[in-house]
Amino acid sequence: MKYSVQIENEFGLDGTKKQYDIFKNCHTTTKQACQIHTHTYYETVLVLEGELTYWLPEQEPLTLHAGDVIFIPPHVIHQTYQKKEQCMRSAVVKFSPMFLYPMETTQSDVDCLLMSPIFKHDYFLFRDGSNVAERLGEIIRAIVDEHEKKTIGFELSLRGLLITLYTTLLRNCDSILPMHPQSLDGEPATSSARELYQILIYLKENYQYNISMQEVAEVFGMSYYHFSRFFKKLTNKKFNEYLLELRLNYAQKKLLQENKSISEVALECGFEYVSYFIQKFKAKNGMTPREFQRKYRLAVIGQTGRAGYMSRAMHHPNEDAIDEAMVFDGANVTTDETSGQE
Repeated sequence: MKYSVQIENEFGLDGTKKQYDIFKNCHTTTKQACQIHTHTYYETVLVLEGELTYWLPEQEPLTLHAGDVIFIPPHVIHQTYQKKEQCMRSAVVKFSPMFLYPMETTQSDVDCLLMSPIFKHDYFLFRDGSNVAERLGEIIRAIVDEHEKKTIGFELSLRGLLITLYTTLLRNCDSILPMHPQSLDGEPATSSARELYQILIYLKENYQYNISMQEVAEVFGMSYYHFSRFFKKLTNKKFNEYLLELRLNYAQKKLLQENKSISEVALECGFEYVSYFIQKFKAKNGMTPREFQRKYRLAVIGQTGRAGYMSRAMHHPNEDAIDEAMVFDGANVTTDETSGQE
């Protein structure tokens, strides 16, 4: 079967990537609800009324009824439609783990947010009447209600509810946490999972260097071909894709937590060329590294003040660092946008 796949638009009107997308659907015809598509969000859908059918490649169609909840991990190709001429209402919650990531990190943040969990299936369906479906339904309704009302501090409340939703999914969906040597049910991991864990630890400790798949394969006594198949099978990602994601995730942390230039962060995270780092960072986050800093590091700006940023510019007398230096004008904070690198 041939089909075209649409990449869902995850950007707002201002050009930045949306951290969540929460809404209610209501359809009254048998016309398909959406095109065949994929996205980077975690998607959970609660059917409130009627029936909704999910199509996924190489899967039998899944028909959901009122009270059913489905979870779709990132990058899974899918489509929804209705079989019957009747009203169908649903609550949809899509979110990025980055919205949940705190300024001060714990080991759980690193295990569950910084590194993407590896889900063993393309979907997880919880039928009405099960304890998990009831719990997920309560959380989803609370999320939608909070988002619709938008009262004071609603995004703080949303973050808390989404964290509860996310951890509930992790505990009830078959997955592997890349940086955790055991499965979620506490049972020892398989020999393959343990070996993968050691590989991921090695990458975590060496991502800042110019390492290749061939080198890592030799470290773990595998051929290039065997290592490539082994890594892709267990992570559902190619080695270079995983290493790039790892470097970008650590770059995000450094941009928020360390007082360093974009060039320094790029080099410390294994990127030889700053322009390539900026290109890949924007592709992943919908904004450049400097825009990311400006949006999420306001608290650091307030604590550091003018002296800290001007000192950094003076100690890095190059176009990139000077361009990144914050210019303070009284109580207003602006950024020089003259750099040709972004």
